[in-house]
Amino acid sequence: MKYIEFTGKTVDEAVEKGLKELGLTKEQADIRVLEEGKKKLFGSVKARVEIAAKEEAVETVSEEVKTVCEACTEDATDGERTVVFLEGLFSLLNITACTELVSEGEKIEIKVLDKDKCLWKDEKEIDSVHDTLFHTKHLFTDIRPWNAETPNTYTLIVNTFDQQGKPLESFTHLFGFRSVEMRNGMQLINGKAILFKGVNRHEHDPYTGRTITITSMLKDIELMKLFNLNSVRNCHYPNNYAWYELCTEYGLYLIEC
Repeated sequence: MKYIEFTGKTVDEAVEKGLKELGLTKEQADIRVLEEGKKKLFGSVKARVEIAAKEEAVETVSEEVKTVCEACTEDATDGERTVVFLEGLFSLLNITACTELVSEGEKIEIKVLDKDKCLWKDEKEIDSVHDTLFHTKHLFTDIRPWNAETPNTYTLIVNTFDQQGKPLESFTHLFGFRSVEMRNGMQLINGKAILFKGVNRHEHDPYTGRTITITSMLKDIELMKLFNLNSVRNCHYPNNYAWYELCTEYGLYLIEC
């Protein structure tokens, strides 16, 4: 059991705060009182408690995860249940066309690729110059989920065509299917608890200063992987757009400040 410390003006306040944050009841939690709150002449000492989930509470959460996933199987080798994601919901909202450039009869095409194989395609024809928003979604089966250890990725392609079918603009975006949730005080990725091991990073190169290249980004990722890190806390400003895609491709969890 992993204990997490909470503080409050009184023991009851600290316990209530901890149980609420962890999503537990008193019956599901093991509570240790480290220090009771005391008033002193020139201030007060806060109450400190440690709370951890009992083993039976952890098992209950595993059952809930099975319901949330909606698609899981049992490991046939040792009989232990393992969560396996078989479906992924792709949702693309509000592709915006510039009202000054869009014309009636133009088309927007959406493709999702697994390497070179096209898994799904959708398109929309623009009805008027005011028809500038497009959204779509699709449920994929037999997907390969993304995480830092196995960064399975897919490619989104967006194309626009004029009335004669001539390509006007195209762009691609790398993405992966994953679920992120807090359960029982644990961070779950694809239904499994993970431990973040990471570093802070500023966009800075020892030779070129604030001029960042793809090569220097790849060197940062190589060093992080070499030291078995799986996450990065980004700096207090937008990073180079390529950094986000490289972390998706090579498998790093990003924490924005």
